[in-house]
Amino acid sequence: MTKQPFRAALLAASSLLATTAHAADAAAANASADPQSTTANQAGQANDAQSLTSSDILVIGSRAAEVAPIAASLTTTQPQAAVSREFIDNANAASDFNQLIAITPSVSISGNNNGTGFTESKATIRGFQDGDYNVTYDSIPFADTNNPTHHSTAFFPTTTIETVVVDRGPGNASQLGQATYGGNINLYSRAAKDEMGGQVQGLLGNWNTFIGRAEFQSGKIDKLGGAKFVLAGQFLRSDGALTNSRSIPRTCLPRR
Repeated sequence: MTKQPFRAALLAASSLLATTAHAADAAAANASADPQSTTANQAGQANDAQSLTSSDILVIGSRAAEVAPIAASLTTTQPQAAVSREFIDNANAASDFNQLIAITPSVSISGNNNGTGFTESKATIRGFQDGDYNVTYDSIPFADTNNPTHHSTAFFPTTTIETVVVDRGPGNASQLGQATYGGNINLYSRAAKDEMGGQVQGLLGNWNTFIGRAEFQSGKIDKLGGAKFVLAGQFLRSDGALTNSRSIPRTCLPRR
């Protein structure tokens, strides 16, 4: 091989290596800069690397964007909407998870003829009724014992939910459960904070309604290697809007 062709081949190889290294560095920088992808590969409900997959959802922008009731990823390949914790804090205290997602696109709610939270409600996502989509809690699907339907009054009051991500796409192989083709309602448990604290609430309303709510944050426990936990629960009792349709007293106290 003469010097000139050899030199040309060497320059071409060097350019190719430089281009490959630059592309790898750019991809790494983009991945670290996107706050929505920080936990995407760690959660079982991820559709792709840019999915909203946990309660650690950051909104960067104006004050209006920070307090918006729902957030959406601009990079995910399938439509998603996340309900913010601020909206959940200000929602009706008796709301179930279906009421929380009623503000998201392509979702409609039916039921509640006995008052909000005092009777079973059903959500429809893009025309798919209950039984055609999954509902998960921290990526674990749950349903009735005999089919993929869900009883909204039996699970997870708002005190136990940090955020809700409504996935309006069919998902992929990483989605768990019986009915992923209609979408997913992904509930995520309350986030454990670094500081110790808590709150107790008592609410009275129509139809002899009483709701008691409590939350306790342990904060970081140095003796346990920085471990932290949160306890949140709710007690509800109501006669309901309909005659002889009492809401049976129930208590829910999930731990994390």
